[in-house]
Amino acid sequence: MDEATAEMIERAIDQMTKEELNELTKHAYRRLVELGTSESNLVGIRAKYGLNEKTNY
Repeated sequence: MDEATAEMIERAIDQMTKEELNELTKHAYRRLVELGTSESNLVGIRAKYGLNEKTNY
């Protein structure tokens, strides 16, 4: 990703509401699961971002 695209994404994220950020976090977590991220890494991600293990993402 080029720097201009990264900056555009960063600005868009900065303008999101808390609810929108929560949905984005859940979506990113689902993608990590789909991509085969190890369970130990997923545990750390859930802890860092306050995701509930029992919730279906």
